Amino acid sequence: MGVISISRGALLGTLQRAFAGSLRAKRSAFLRDVSSMEGIQKNKLKSFLEANAGSRYGKEYGYGRVSSVEEYQRQVPIVDYDALASRIQSLAEGASHELSCEDVLMLERTGGSTATNKWIPYTQALKSEFSEATDVWMADLYANVPGLYGTTCYFALSPVGNLPRVSSGGLPIGFEDDAEYFHPLARWAWRRMMSVPSRVARQADMDLWRLETCRHLLADGHLGLLSVWSPTFLTGLLSYIERHFDTLLGQIPHDRALVLDSARRRAVRESRSLRAKEIWPKLALVSCWTDGISNCFAEPLRAFCGKEVVLQPKGLLATEGVVSFPLRTGPLMDANVVAYKSHFLEFLDLGNDTGADTTANTVASRKRPLLAHELREGGLYSPLLTTGNGFARYHLKDVLLCTGTWAGLPCLQFEGKADRTSDLFGEKINMRQVEKGLSLAREQTGATWRFALLAPTPPCSSDKHIQNPLSAPSLLTGAHVSNVPWHYELFLESDAPSDALERVSRVLESHLETGHHYAYCRRLGQLGPLKWRRVQNGQETFEASLAAQGLRAGTIKPSVLDTRSHWHSVFPSS
Repeated sequence: MGVISISRGALLGTLQRAFAGSLRAKRSAFLRDVSSMEGIQKNKLKSFLEANAGSRYGKEYGYGRVSSVEEYQRQVPIVDYDALASRIQSLAEGASHELSCEDVLMLERTGGSTATNKWIPYTQALKSEFSEATDVWMADLYANVPGLYGTTCYFALSPVGNLPRVSSGGLPIGFEDDAEYFHPLARWAWRRMMSVPSRVARQADMDLWRLETCRHLLADGHLGLLSVWSPTFLTGLLSYIERHFDTLLGQIPHDRALVLDSARRRAVRESRSLRAKEIWPKLALVSCWTDGISNCFAEPLRAFCGKEVVLQPKGLLATEGVVSFPLRTGPLMDANVVAYKSHFLEFLDLGNDTGADTTANTVASRKRPLLAHELREGGLYSPLLTTGNGFARYHLKDVLLCTGTWAGLPCLQFEGKADRTSDLFGEKINMRQVEKGLSLAREQTGATWRFALLAPTPPCSSDKHIQNPLSAPSLLTGAHVSNVPWHYELFLESDAPSDALERVSRVLESHLETGHHYAYCRRLGQLGPLKWRRVQNGQETFEASLAAQGLRAGTIKPSVLDTRSHWHSVFPSS
């Protein structure tokens, strides 16, 4: 009998058709049940209250006595992480049933406000709620991007470095990869389609992590899906591939290396960049953030993908929960639709007040939070999540614009942060972190100042590319990629000597690096080291600049953090 040879692509295609078939009914139900959105959301709340009435939090706020959405909104407070921090710390130390009646499976990191890290408890119920969205997303991809069949995928693998992996109470800390957001069957399928093995994430050395990641990606001629968070994560990997192209070619299969080398030589002869399809012929879709500040950072990926590869927005899928996710609404169109089957969702109606105080208590005191079916085109909203891990009315401090509806589903576009948080690449620097870091710097150096402001600064702040993170030609992306990344700059008005102010900046950065996300962006090279600049008439210049933009002088509040990237041109060097 002869040996039957089945190609890897055929095997992958068979697995994916079975996988997509198992999810197809979820997508159909999600689209079909839109007319019942209000009732589904109310049932979500009812199930949450019944499941968690016996928790410490549920007893404290009388979940068992709540019989309507209105009672829930009156009886249970809007909270942020700080309000839950002590309870979550108890869970990390081994307590149970603090927020929910279900056991905590693990803790995941995300950025903090008062603290530099937040720990989000994950229960099976919360993971199932994520799956309600991710399953529909994946089913939709296979239905509308048929080129994915027979291909592999890459979900961002974040290197763990030397971060703790277990809490003091024995709970695991941190996902191994983004496939953890899917249900068990989906995770089983995805990990057989992975281009880069999950073990690469356990590599503590950043240089070795980059090498292993890029080697696996470059060796994979079947790659069809790239899923990352910040677009700069992917452009950073592409930049590494370009700088080490010859070395990497020597570490991958010979036939694959010949194909890539030939493509590079052809691009050089024709004085153009390599196209995505020349590196990965089967690449069909790239998923990343494209809204808000990420829009400009996604531009080089748009050039790299061209018209042949879909660049799809990520939606608002946060560590705490999922508010929206993308669906294909046309041959070249995507929309981030509300995840009405995942959690019970409320939305603070911000109106036109995003320039004012948009904290939960201030907004909630003016207006009743809306439900998902009540969102209207043109409205600005900030979401409150009630999730399976016991978070009740948790304020996810993001600003969303409702851009309309598709198939009856409200479509949401990320506009920015509702609190004072700077988040270009996922670094999540909060004003309170900066205040704490400056306080530590004053204690440790003895330096004082009359004015201090931390703000992001683009890499080419002295030329015409001032608002573009790109500045020098790249063979891979065809964009202009600077060798000097974005960084944060500390503007100080002080009589202290320069060496003291240098120490101030080092103490501040050391404090910021205690935050997982800032440290991660620094290690990836998405952000350069923090710099400082001595300025004169700091507060007057700060207020005059904002007044020139239309803010009333009497309403401008002192701040040590601003998310705008123009301050290097506003403040002349002292």
